[in-house]
Amino acid sequence: MNRIRELRKINVITQMELCRELDISQGTLSLWENGICEPDHKSLLRLRDFFNVSVDYLLGFTDDPEIIGNPVSAAELFDLEAAQRLVPNEVMIMARDLQKLDPNDFELLKIIIAGMLNRKGS
Repeated sequence: MNRIRELRKINVITQMELCRELDISQGTLSLWENGICEPDHKSLLRLRDFFNVSVDYLLGFTDDPEIIGNPVSAAELFDLEAAQRLVPNEVMIMARDLQKLDPNDFELLKIIIAGMLNRKGS
């Protein structure tokens, strides 16, 4: 992920400093920066929070780093108890089931939902 390297250099942060901040090894960061593997969801959220950019920007889906809306922090997202207070139980069950989907099926589902929301909004 060259965006991570790019953001690190723009912000004048060494690999060691970023690794300490994210609590990861320098080897892991090197793998990300060289595109050998990608950060997991939790790490993407930590990177988003640290650099104040969108996850879509980190992943290269957009060239606009701006975060739209009011994102949930990584700590809040992984606090199941807090999440349960925010959303109905049915949504929590669906969220757990979504984790079982194949990544391609998950992307297809996101497209379907976006289409439904666009249709409803027009």
